[in-house]
Amino acid sequence: MRRPPLTSIVLSVLLCGSSAEAQAPVPGATELPSGTSFLDKHLSLAGYLRVRFDVFDNFDLDHGATPTTGRPLFPVPTSEDGSGPLTSANMRLRLEPTIRVGMGVSIHARVDILDNVALGSTPDGLPANPWAPTSAGSTRTTPPEAGINSDISSVRVKRAWGQVVLPFGTLSVGRMGALISWGTGFFVNSGNCLDCDLGDEGDRVALTLPMFGHLFSFAFDFGAIGPSSATLGAYPQAFNLDRRDDVLSWALVIARYDLPEVVERYRRAGRTVIQYGLLTSIRTQKLDTPAYYLKGDREREYGPKDVVERDLLAFAMDAWFGLRVGGLTLDLEFAMLLSRIDNASLVPGLELLQRVTGRQLGGVARALYDHGRWRFALELGFASGDSAPGFGVRSPQNQLTSQPGDLDGPQFRIPGDTTINNFRFNPDYRIDLILWRRIVGAITDAFYARPSVRWQPLRGLTIWSALISSTAVEATSTPGGSRALGLELDAGATYVFDPGFELRVMYGVLLPFSGLDNTRLGLAAAAAQTFHAICAFRL
Repeated sequence: MRRPPLTSIVLSVLLCGSSAEAQAPVPGATELPSGTSFLDKHLSLAGYLRVRFDVFDNFDLDHGATPTTGRPLFPVPTSEDGSGPLTSANMRLRLEPTIRVGMGVSIHARVDILDNVALGSTPDGLPANPWAPTSAGSTRTTPPEAGINSDISSVRVKRAWGQVVLPFGTLSVGRMGALISWGTGFFVNSGNCLDCDLGDEGDRVALTLPMFGHLFSFAFDFGAIGPSSATLGAYPQAFNLDRRDDVLSWALVIARYDLPEVVERYRRAGRTVIQYGLLTSIRTQKLDTPAYYLKGDREREYGPKDVVERDLLAFAMDAWFGLRVGGLTLDLEFAMLLSRIDNASLVPGLELLQRVTGRQLGGVARALYDHGRWRFALELGFASGDSAPGFGVRSPQNQLTSQPGDLDGPQFRIPGDTTINNFRFNPDYRIDLILWRRIVGAITDAFYARPSVRWQPLRGLTIWSALISSTAVEATSTPGGSRALGLELDAGATYVFDPGFELRVMYGVLLPFSGLDNTRLGLAAAAAQTFHAICAFRL
């Protein structure tokens, strides 16, 4: 069986996020255009509307307050006794248009409307007004507006980039999706899944070249530029006020892989498919202007007194190997982050002379076996840890230190602790419903094992179940001072009615172990459970 044309592979490869899945060949692209027909624009639209429903029961595990912040492991009801489950209903309309302007030229975008907006969160009584002085008097909902009745606006443009297939490769420029589209997604994740919340975006210039049966990609990312002329309000086109405080990244990607539909055809033909990829990246920052992002003051002017000598250097590597043969699918992926910061101070004029370093390692091994209507899977994962108290996933901004018993907190404290070694999985990489997804926020400082089984009794109906065993790498990171974290059992069903509608229901229960106990108060962690449902309409 022949491989698809090389152009179609390049078009759907790196740096194009989820839009690659929605692309289709330009009609007549293989024919010589006559007149100006090649300038005709072709618009395609992908995306979905999803509405999610959740019940969170005892996600604080009856643990009580953590010592540094005085907060529970997870928010509890605001009423005085703090008992009872929490609930959620939220929605998102995602639109991903692709405009093709003939001869391999295309423009792409990702626009999220009412992005994860909680249903009922913007009544016309927020803020109170003469028509609705109280929430009980609200008779309608109003659009979310950042700074008025919501933290975000109704429409969020997350990606917009252009792409052209040149005679020697593919050039992509703009704000686009994940740097790579291969691998398991635990390190770089496009956020394309129906239940994803975030997704990796980057301001990037990238060139992908097909050579020697592989794809070579060279990318330059504008991570952050610091204060710009937009703070002065006098120039219609914003420009960078100092290039030395920029966070810049350079990346090289080498990969050999096929599109999923091509792999499936090979498997049906009895062929073995071997795929692999390697990502290397360097990030640098010479100076920094902490007041610009810590205080959020973008109206003032910045000068030498606001600058910190940062001298940051970081190196990232991600390697993936995939094997597809018969009903067996095997994925092995390993990632490493090495970094140093010569001056970690956030206060201009105050230098921290001790260098802060990081060595973070993570990996996933996953095996799937399809046999008729059944799929059996086993996944093993590892994320390096740090000996500092707390997991270090999403430390509160005002928390400057951590102590034993904390769920989260900074992973370094000068002068005694100058290392940050905990590897964080991408938060959109989910293996469970409760512990890592909700309570901790992302996988870090852990070993886990996840056997699962999936059964398709009827066309369009899939039933699955998974058991997740989690153990901490560093006992000092856990609230209970023990490596044993817990055992979680999750199960669910998916019903697809026509390609345009999908319903998912899930239930999970977490049995916490001693690593989640409150040893200060002598409280043993109690079980938590959840219900999660998704109602989706796909374009």
